[in-house]
Amino acid sequence: RTMESKCQVFESFGWDRSHVVCLFRCNPRRLGLGKRNIKAKLNFFMNELGYGPGLIAKHRSLLCFSLEKRVMPRHLVVQLLKEKGLIRKKISFPNALSLPEDKFLRKFILPFLNDVPNLSDIYVNCRLAATKEETVLVSQE
Repeated sequence: RTMESKCQVFESFGWDRSHVVCLFRCNPRRLGLGKRNIKAKLNFFMNELGYGPGLIAKHRSLLCFSLEKRVMPRHLVVQLLKEKGLIRKKISFPNALSLPEDKFLRKFILPFLNDVPNLSDIYVNCRLAATKEETVLVSQE
């Protein structure tokens, strides 16, 4: 029943049942995601970033990352750098997302501190805001 309800969330975003089953079969950890979590991530990746089911299925790890602590802060940094013309427009955000933290910092934060002096503050504050929000939610439960 849980698997069925999770499949329905994916299908509500236009996924074929076969793609959903393949996603869960290839990486069973997705079964541990709650429906609300899946919906929020699909909404961001598909509606905000314009990713299709094929791209998300290809980069299966996208659904594993914390939306608030990793995806959105890194997206903010990459978008800011693109808007300022400091990195190529065609850079692969899924690849940037999958980098370990130290490599992300070395590639997307440290080289641009002269061009965008508050870049590290923006990134850290975005991550801290997510952590504080999570702490408030946990304390309310």
